[in-house]
This record gives sequence, structure tokens and C-alpha cells, in this order.
Amino acid sequence: MNITLSLPYDLSENQWKTVDEVFRSMDGWLGYKADDNTPQWYGTNSNTRFVWASVEASGLLIEGNLDPEHWTGWISVLSARLSLRLGFEVCDSEM
Repeated sequence: MNITLSLPYDLSENQWKTVDEVFRSMDGWLGYKADDNTPQWYGTNSNTRFVWASVEASGLLIEGNLDPEHWTGWISVLSARLSLRLGFEVCDSEM
């Protein structure tokens, strides 16, 4: 599963600190992958359950493998927390 959230890649340093705080507050947080600094939750791509994020020009790409209900809930919480903390709506960029 994957989704691109409407999070601009050119946030200020303070805004990126806020994004980091939100990442760390999410269920399943594992930390940043050592070789490429990719944030990860639940496990790595080799695990049955995993979520990772990547900043792209098009927005924040989130990819993972969770049960559909868990995925929807997790993405909803992430989007809501980012929106509240950053002061602008962060949602599916295709909406």
C-alpha cells in the first residue's frame, strides 16, 4: 500500500522538527534507517508488517504493509497530527 500526502518538501527547519516529533509519536515507531535516514515503523521491508516514509517533490510518500483497517487508521492519525501541529491540512495529495 502507498499514499502520497500533501506535505511540501521545502518546509522550514522548524517545520521539519515538528514532522520529526509527529513521526516519533506514531504507533510502531522504530527510528530512522541508518543507511538512508528513512523513517520506519513496525519493521523493515523484509518484515510482514512495515511502514516507511520518503520526502519527494510530489509530497510525503508513505509505503507499507498493514491490514487495510490498520493502514487507514494509521494514515488518518498521521495526517491529523501533522495538520494540527503544522497548522495546515495534510491529506492525500490526490484528493
